[in-house]
Amino acid sequence: MKKNREAGFTLLEVLVAVTILGIGLTVLVEGFAAGLAVLQNTRNNSIAIILAEGKLAEVENGLVAGDSGDFAEAGEEYSRFRWTVSTEQGEPGGIRKITVTVSWDSPRGRRSYALSSAMMGE
Repeated sequence: MKKNREAGFTLLEVLVAVTILGIGLTVLVEGFAAGLAVLQNTRNNSIAIILAEGKLAEVENGLVAGDSGDFAEAGEEYSRFRWTVSTEQGEPGGIRKITVTVSWDSPRGRRSYALSSAMMGE
């Protein structure tokens, strides 16, 4: 006697396929999320470098009042970045070291970038 069986997938086969698809999509989404986090971190580092270079130029030209502040004057996007200036004085009339540090908050905690330059003392 011949059984009349229709072609198709069993419920077990469908469940295995859906499970494999779900795992694959989860890994793919996590990969995208990690990539976006790296992209945001790289962007923040690049902004910090540019801001630090600009602030160091201002310090070298005597255009900075105070030793800390934020970059709100550069636009709302940059207001989350803060800067500090420290100076190490050498011998009188000698070389002094100026360090500008730009810091910001990220999901991984407080981050910072420091840029130093040497100037002849006054």
